[in-house]
Amino acid sequence: MELDELKKDWQARDALLTEQLRVNNQLLRATYVDSHATGLRRTNRLNWFYWLILTLTLLALGSFIADNIDQPKFFIPALLIQLWVVIMNGCEIYQQQAVKHLDFSAPVLILQGQLEKIRQRRLRMFKWGFLTGQIVWWIPLAIVLLQGLFDVDLYEVNDFMPRFMLLNVVGGIVAIPVMLTASDFIYRRFGHVSALKRIIDSLSGRDMQESLNFINRLQEFEQVTKPQL
Repeated sequence: MELDELKKDWQARDALLTEQLRVNNQLLRATYVDSHATGLRRTNRLNWFYWLILTLTLLALGSFIADNIDQPKFFIPALLIQLWVVIMNGCEIYQQQAVKHLDFSAPVLILQGQLEKIRQRRLRMFKWGFLTGQIVWWIPLAIVLLQGLFDVDLYEVNDFMPRFMLLNVVGGIVAIPVMLTASDFIYRRFGHVSALKRIIDSLSGRDMQESLNFINRLQEFEQVTKPQL
């Protein structure tokens, strides 16, 4: 009878110890997660200069569009640039908010899946922003800058300029499917190479990269603490 009571007492103490270790692990994990969340918020705050420049750019473009609303040759290029900037940065805000509101208290496997989806969306955004930017950020930008800053009409610089601008825009459009095919081939052929993977991850954004690194550290942390449970 005394042996049975001793076994029960030992089992109760073992259960209590296991529960205490579980709680301690959760507290350590929560502290770890909080430290990352603080760092992530700090990273986002460092972008204030970027958003200041963006705001000034949008205001300048808006003013140029209003001043040239009756001149399609200036109005249309400026409007294209404005739309590109708004769409790209709207997508960027959405992606930042998605990273910021990740539930880092969730299991690591779930976190990895959620972050990977965000990462893929951000990479697609970067790819399409780069490809469409080949059209927007050459001739349209030159037209707007020269007219807005120096009152120079690029269309009237010489007789060949209109033809050159048309060829440049057509070339940018043709380049999109070519570059898409090349990028898909490179990723399929060399996507497993660690150096290329690091480059791709860095293109996802600083906050994304920090979150990816954090999840890796969190996984290592849980592997170390798991045997104690």
